[in-house]
Amino acid sequence: MAAQAFANSDRLIQVITNLLTDAIHYNSANGDVSVKTRSEPDAAVITISDTGGGIAEADIPRIFDRFYRADKARSRAEGHSGLALAICKAIMDGGWND
Repeated sequence: MAAQAFANSDRLIQVITNLLTDAIHYNSANGDVSVKTRSEPDAAVITISDTGGGIAEADIPRIFDRFYRADKARSRAEGHSGLALAICKAIMDGGWND
């Protein structure tokens, strides 16, 4: 059975785009990015993963904080604000309405 989701399509596209952009940007050279979907009884699940170095366990509790960067060596000069995951979380928690 195909998974169905009832969501704001613009916000869903924004979440997927943010996650894919991060997966590509923080991936290892010549690494892979995969997108998988599955259906659960009450949910459609999308998993995005990459073959990059991952996130240190100590950073995991903060990755959804606005402006937080697990990799302190990266700067805004690279064109990233540190907001992508915070925006994704706000959208998925229902706190981002247009």
